[in-house]
Amino acid sequence: NRLSGRSPFYEPDPQETEARIMGGRFDAFQLYPNTSQSATLFLRKVLSVHPWSRPSLQDCLAHPWLQDAYLMKLRRQTLTFTTNRLKEFLGEQRRRRAEAATRHKMSKAAPAKKPAAAAPPPGCTLDINDPQVQRAAIRIQASYRGHRSRKELREKGPPRVLEPLKDVVLIEGSAAKLTCRISAFPDPFIRWSKDGKELRDGPKYRYVFEDPDVVALVVRDGELADLGQYSINVTNPFGQCSDSARIMVEVPAKIQKGPDNTKARKGATVTLTAEIMGEPAPDVGWTKDGEDIEEDDRRGRGPAAGAKRDPENWREVFFEIGSTTTTLTIRRATPEDSGKYEVYVENSLGMDQSFARVDVA
Repeated sequence: NRLSGRSPFYEPDPQETEARIMGGRFDAFQLYPNTSQSATLFLRKVLSVHPWSRPSLQDCLAHPWLQDAYLMKLRRQTLTFTTNRLKEFLGEQRRRRAEAATRHKMSKAAPAKKPAAAAPPPGCTLDINDPQVQRAAIRIQASYRGHRSRKELREKGPPRVLEPLKDVVLIEGSAAKLTCRISAFPDPFIRWSKDGKELRDGPKYRYVFEDPDVVALVVRDGELADLGQYSINVTNPFGQCSDSARIMVEVPAKIQKGPDNTKARKGATVTLTAEIMGEPAPDVGWTKDGEDIEEDDRRGRGPAAGAKRDPENWREVFFEIGSTTTTLTIRRATPEDSGKYEVYVENSLGMDQSFARVDVA
């Protein structure tokens, strides 16, 4: 609080603040947006609502955030301080103390209340016969037994993957989330990568820590380039583990650039090209004046008017489909090939079309 001037649990309503403290609820990314993912994980561990999951002093000093020499050097080079939030924090503290003093004065001036209940027996600070005290003692004992059993499960050792990553489908323009449950003590350092290249936490890729054992990667603004193999590497002083999964991207069929209008002389070769995309790979078709053109039909459409039946004089009209383009070819074009040509693409997510005019004189 003193360093940032901002309590992670603070709410204007004291009851809500207490509820957030008891539930351990706070958003580290919103409160401290400029911290690294290692620092954020460190804060979440230290402020955990479960005593058994909080690190010891030795664990804190051995945490990767404090041990990473590169980050320490970077902090020294870029560290700056602002006192605005600290002033706000101190002002809020003064206001609360003033309110508490006012309430105390009012309570002293109020009429005397009924005498308090008899004091506990000498040497005791609690009445063990009080039902509330007995219920609290039962909860404390149960919590201690649970703490011991959990501690046995939290022995130091190399990290392990408890629930592996699963392949997910990402639709263009949306977001995908890869989630992994791990077991690691002391706290590990997390690295995500795509096809062997490390991914930095930022606007495109967001490192998420949902609870002490669950980590996730959110991929935003999905596009075809996000298709690939994603891996997580978990490291602590005792070892490392890793896992991987694929993100499959689905993109509606679309024509990124349609064919251009074309003018040609009789006997020339005319080509119309369109840039296409889509995942799953789209079906592609061409039409002339509403009539379908067969793909790769090199038998042609008969000889040009007045020509002999020589294969060299036959007109060929066919189209080919590549990974990102489709091309319609007209060989030995004649005026009969003039007209309106359409290219269309379609897959399970959508369809698109484009038109071009061909004039042969």
